[in-house]
Amino acid sequence: MLGSVTYDPKHVISGQVSGHKRLLPIDLNQDTVPQFSNEMNVHLALDVSDTYSQREHANNVEAMQSGYHILASGIYYIYSSIQFQLDSSITCRQYNSQTWRQGVIRSRSNQRQDSGVLLTSVHSCCDDCTWDTETSYTGGTFFLQAGDHLHVEVSAMGLISFQAESSYFGLFMLTN
Repeated sequence: MLGSVTYDPKHVISGQVSGHKRLLPIDLNQDTVPQFSNEMNVHLALDVSDTYSQREHANNVEAMQSGYHILASGIYYIYSSIQFQLDSSITCRQYNSQTWRQGVIRSRSNQRQDSGVLLTSVHSCCDDCTWDTETSYTGGTFFLQAGDHLHVEVSAMGLISFQAESSYFGLFMLTN
């Protein structure tokens, strides 16, 4: 007979260098009225609270509200998920943009030419579509240097469901 299994995050060993955090708006008042840009320029924050401590962590990487600060150079798998979801009675065709973007941005202070968008994903809003509340996911492998800073940007606010299960940002080192 099998006994019951309980989850205790204190006894879970995740990757030697890894992080997984919920995304939030930088300004909590920002997530009410949809405002669009043609570029990804709305910076999202990492949830650095302990609210979701059973599913979130940061091991040997610094998780700050502004994003991840890389402490060890290596090849990393980086991923981001955003749930775009209209939270109003306005239909898609009434917005000046029906294509919404998310991206993972790297800042490298000592080599500006290596700073910029690492990953991007696009979501299309459509009034008669059934997938308007699905997530937009992107991920890939990249060489990161100690000192790199990563964050997520989106093209609009007021369109995102900031649930821990669907809007998050993470990474883990594959090899150094």
